[in-house]
Amino acid sequence: MNAVRQFLIIGAIVVSGCKVEYFHTQTTVFPDGSIERAILQPGSRTPDEAKDPAVWDRMTWSTEKSFDAFHGDIRRTPQADSDNDRTYLAAWKKIGPEEALPDHFVKSGRDETFSSRFERKLERRDLGLVVEYIWNETLTEVVTRAGIKAARQEGMSLFLKLMEPALSRSLGDEYDISELIQWFQNDAHSIVADLTDELYDLSSSASRPVDEKEYAAIRHRRVVAVLEAQGLTGFFDTAGTLREDVVLQFIRETIRRTIRRRDGLPINAEVVDGLVGVFQQSDEEPQSELSQRVALEWKQAVDSQPGGKNAVERQVRNLMTRICGVHGELLPKSTDAFRFTMKLPGSVVETNGQIAAIDRVQWNFRARDAWPEGYTMSCRSLQLQTEGIPELHEWTAMQNQAQLLGLYNLIARDPAIIASFKECRSAKNMEPLKQLATNSDDQDTVVRSRQVLRLLLSAGTPDSE
Repeated sequence: MNAVRQFLIIGAIVVSGCKVEYFHTQTTVFPDGSIERAILQPGSRTPDEAKDPAVWDRMTWSTEKSFDAFHGDIRRTPQADSDNDRTYLAAWKKIGPEEALPDHFVKSGRDETFSSRFERKLERRDLGLVVEYIWNETLTEVVTRAGIKAARQEGMSLFLKLMEPALSRSLGDEYDISELIQWFQNDAHSIVADLTDELYDLSSSASRPVDEKEYAAIRHRRVVAVLEAQGLTGFFDTAGTLREDVVLQFIRETIRRTIRRRDGLPINAEVVDGLVGVFQQSDEEPQSELSQRVALEWKQAVDSQPGGKNAVERQVRNLMTRICGVHGELLPKSTDAFRFTMKLPGSVVETNGQIAAIDRVQWNFRARDAWPEGYTMSCRSLQLQTEGIPELHEWTAMQNQAQLLGLYNLIARDPAIIASFKECRSAKNMEPLKQLATNSDDQDTVVRSRQVLRLLLSAGTPDSE
């Protein structure tokens, strides 16, 4: 009856006790758009294709490296002294603008037709005297709002298709379970829907807390609020732990309320205890004759489905993956931890990570942070290309990030200024832009060109219109 328990605990927050595995990644983007990536990660978690030395410029093996224990350049990672210590793979490779990096992280879901990996994109935009670099890399997930809704409905349909004949045959004609079926179709489905929708909204929100403890506290409060809105109170103790005794008492009361004897007499305690025992027992150690009968009838219901047990288990894995994703947020969560460092040409002007230096960004996250819509790392930098233009030496030496952004905002959407900047770069002077500011038929371009000239040639700030 494991499938029964899986359906009933979808709304619970279960903290996995698995060992954390650390994935270090260092990436450098060069001015020409080429990329170098270095990885340091568990060898056992690295795809076979990425363990082939031929796909890297250099590959070696090292000991386990936690984030606290390692902060250096992956390319200088000490090699393991013995084969027994060869647990972490260190590798690096430089590729051209049109080449692809090795796929060094792939994780399959409970349904192995779903998988998660890193998808990345670099945009390089030449604006003449400024080059813009935009990097986006996402740890993908497979969950969608529509997919969760469909999986909930399919899951409840499958559950009732198995549970109804199992209980009916176990209890016999003496009992009517129609109200219990209605309770699952309405109340239980509503509880699961509200829980998953609430957690989806919280986890996909742009204002989701970065601090893990703060996020866990908010998530717990949201779960409690959903349950209380459904009239379910006292399910968690003061430490936030799910109270098994309260859950079992709730199951007991639901059975008493929704299963009736056809002769009008109250359902007897032995039947209630036997059905509650279904949710307490292991499959190998049934607690009562009724529990054994329910387990047997459930097995027969599963076996009677097209494709039998294997097909049902595949369907359950599919449903769980579509709800909980590859990395898990509702059921046992991944403990994979990632540290990504990105170095870009010029100055970083925008990012959702932590700025570690003028040209460097870092992200620290867990795989479960990808639920439900993926975890995206993004950053943008601007690099000046004013070398060889004497008129701009003073501005280049004095410019700061605010002035660089001011210049970018003036020119980014004006093709005429961008074209003149490229001419300035070739001519090694600012005459092409001066001519544009004088001769352009587009008044907006004239205004912007003059603002740019005042900014660059007076080492000041752009005028506002």
